[in-house]
Amino acid sequence: MTSLDAASVTAAGSTRSWWCLGARVTVHVRRADTGGLFTLVELQAEPGFRAPRHVHRVEDETLMIRDGALEVQCGDRTWTAEAGACVFLPQRMPHSFAVASRGPLRAWQIIAPAGFEDLLPKLGHPAPRPGLPPPHGWDVPGLVEIAAEHGIDILPWR
Repeated sequence: MTSLDAASVTAAGSTRSWWCLGARVTVHVRRADTGGLFTLVELQAEPGFRAPRHVHRVEDETLMIRDGALEVQCGDRTWTAEAGACVFLPQRMPHSFAVASRGPLRAWQIIAPAGFEDLLPKLGHPAPRPGLPPPHGWDVPGLVEIAAEHGIDILPWR
């Protein structure tokens, strides 16, 4: 169990945003802020965005949908999570999600334990401006390799 001896505040404008796999991911709370307990990011994506089917070997993932909707697949279940919904995706469970709304998605994502932020610079690049990245293809072999190094297995699409 980790204990912390100080609270932390992430000041507005002090966050780091990444363009990663066609989405904008902004890190609000890092490993250093929580003693390794969790990472908190904001996920923004346009309709058409889909996270590849994958399994976290170590982390649990929770998404709180603020705007838009997600179609979520976890194990053998599929459902749509709309604004206000909270989705819990446990470690070692294959899952994927895609923007299911006509407009952009905005969601808070908690990944526990922390460390997800270490993956972002390897999969994407710092957002050069506000807003979402332009559409682009993925380097699938690179994604598979980098994700595996961080305890995430990319699985075949269903």
